Amino acid sequence: MRKMSRVILLGIIMFTLGACKNNETTTEGALAESITNESSISEIAESSSIVEEVESGPIFVGSLGTYEFISFEQVTSHVGDLQSMAILMNYTNTSDTQQNPREAFITDLVGEQETDTTVETLETVTSSDGRIPLDYSNREAVDMAEKNIKPGATVEVVVAVQLIYPGNPLYLRDLNTTEIDNGSKYEKIIETTIKEAPVQEENSLTSLENYNPLDSYNSLQVEYARILLMTDAIDPNSPVIYIAHEPAGTPISTYSSGSEEYPNDVTILFGEYSASGSITYSSNGDGTITIYPVPSHWQQNDQSPEGYRVLTQEILDTAQTVYVDPGDDTNVINKIESVNFIYQ
Repeated sequence: MRKMSRVILLGIIMFTLGACKNNETTTEGALAESITNESSISEIAESSSIVEEVESGPIFVGSLGTYEFISFEQVTSHVGDLQSMAILMNYTNTSDTQQNPREAFITDLVGEQETDTTVETLETVTSSDGRIPLDYSNREAVDMAEKNIKPGATVEVVVAVQLIYPGNPLYLRDLNTTEIDNGSKYEKIIETTIKEAPVQEENSLTSLENYNPLDSYNSLQVEYARILLMTDAIDPNSPVIYIAHEPAGTPISTYSSGSEEYPNDVTILFGEYSASGSITYSSNGDGTITIYPVPSHWQQNDQSPEGYRVLTQEILDTAQTVYVDPGDDTNVINKIESVNFIYQ
């Protein structure tokens, strides 16, 4: 009897210990699940904050290179009062082919300024169109931005964008369609200033003598208007004038590998339609331009690479250097105000 009691007592003790162990296991499982859930929530929150984050550091990694920004300097054009932001940077070509740093920049990044209601895209300045002053301290870096850089090479370059609203911030923004490394988009904000013209004394005879009605207009648009009036190369009734810039070394014709290249940076003006006409020229910085007789359509009989080489060489050989006729100020102003200049 006493032996039977001991067996029963031992069974009760073992049952109780087993139940406690099961409860302990359940509690530990619940605690582990809770920790896992909290970790997941934390990861989701962290992931969400990364997607919304905007990168703005000194280094931007784009599709055609890495851009390490060194300094930003607001400069005034030597051909007028146009303001540009000169961006000094180290550019590394991370692609598999040679790259022009300025063209890579405008593929990967866009410069913008904002008003209360609009976002304006800024034009990238070429090295010789007058908007980077001739006395700029680092002309070598300005020129390097137009060279072809080998894959893997790093060079110091200056790329400039023309400001539309001096005094309003300049935004450098990522143009890539895919988000970079940590899922963020890049945006860098650069402050700009308003550089006021010197104040002239009222009723000054000297001021009246020096007054030029064209001073209140964009100096490059004054140049474009004078060239349009002087050459009559584009339909005078075209309401739109498109403007494109090509650096030295660009093929004259993109239709064949046999094309010769422009020896200098060129500006191309063309009308609303292909039939409206066009003019291709380079500014020489001394009041003259060199006009290249580039056809609006490439319809020569010989469409072979050699045929393009011969034709484009003829274009170079027959280019003419002429003085830009200042013309009548009233006519120049009327031309500026009658057309819409659109930068390509």
